Amino acid sequence: MTVHVMHQYDAFATYGPVPKISISGVGGAKVFAIGMGMVYLIAEYEGIPHTFQLNIVLHVPNNIRNLMSVPLWEEPAGQGAHFKDHQVILTTDKTTQKVGTPIAKGPKINRKLYRIPFKLAPSPDLQSIRDILCFSTRKAPIPWEIWHHRFGHIVYSGLENLKHLDLVKELEVDLQSPQPDCIACVEVKALEVPYGQTLQKITKVRQLTHTDLWG
Repeated sequence: MTVHVMHQYDAFATYGPVPKISISGVGGAKVFAIGMGMVYLIAEYEGIPHTFQLNIVLHVPNNIRNLMSVPLWEEPAGQGAHFKDHQVILTTDKTTQKVGTPIAKGPKINRKLYRIPFKLAPSPDLQSIRDILCFSTRKAPIPWEIWHHRFGHIVYSGLENLKHLDLVKELEVDLQSPQPDCIACVEVKALEVPYGQTLQKITKVRQLTHTDLWG
């Protein structure tokens, strides 16, 4: 799975910081994402406006283009992208719209990119933004840390074996990304040091109480 990319901070309806993620931009340039969230957009098809949301949008301030991932767009049932006559048409079945309803289209500008005009939504005064380029095929590699979380906190050496032995399909990893200590893993493996023997000798009933704690 890949992601959408937005370089404008004010475009995000929801936003949260992420560990510095290295991704490959158009033309082989390497850039870094510093946040992730959700973006609402308005597109027009045949003069009819359509409002929809994009999830898993990375904030990459140094990228000169806003990118929409077709593989990620097509993931929910009913959403699709159709390539014909050197143009792409996006379709969706959101809310009251029928399955396959076209909501946006744009011409092909090179082998992998299509240009589609969008506007930010919602806003009293719709703010035009630069055309979003529809990224049709290239997938951004994902850092080791994110794969560690997705695979149930597997050790990094196990992830490396899965990658090097090609045991998982489409395990796209940023091999240059760090492998930081996982706070959850460290806390789970923490042990309580034994209290040791007591120096006071118990001679009467109820002087010492043992309790098992869990949770």
